Amino acid sequence: AANKYPVVIVFFHGGAEGELQTHVTKKNEYYIGENRGNVYSFAHTAIDAGADLVLGSGPHVVRGIEKYNDRLIVYSAGNFLTSKGLRGTCLLGKGAIFNIVVDKNGLLKNLSIISTSGKIKNVVSEDLTNSALKKIIKLTEQDFGQILTTDHKGNIVFN
Repeated sequence: AANKYPVVIVFFHGGAEGELQTHVTKKNEYYIGENRGNVYSFAHTAIDAGADLVLGSGPHVVRGIEKYNDRLIVYSAGNFLTSKGLRGTCLLGKGAIFNIVVDKNGLLKNLSIISTSGKIKNVVSEDLTNSALKKIIKLTEQDFGQILTTDHKGNIVFN
């Protein structure tokens, strides 16, 4: 696809699920006995093969993000909303909206993250405590050794 299109975005659904599954383990993950893959290896392989942006879902909690070969990997944006509502008192009730801008060559130009909460049936709202963003910043450093800060406009900066 990279030979045919100027920007390639890969989306995956993988990894273990649940409130305790916030870390990218860099090995195969399982959920109820099902092999849900090695999302770290998958994402790196996708970029090495020409993907410009890799977006992941599956764990139902936010995970760290990674800049790899000047490309962005989002391992999980958490939960957004459901028809029954989410438990807002834990990570399962939190999510993130990623505003990602890449240039015509797929290089990351700008990134901002809005934390969300989906406690009410079919309603999502901005989480003004920024709990998802704070968790993403912490997990990014723990899992990938990459430091994230925000600039004066709220944009994410990889240091």
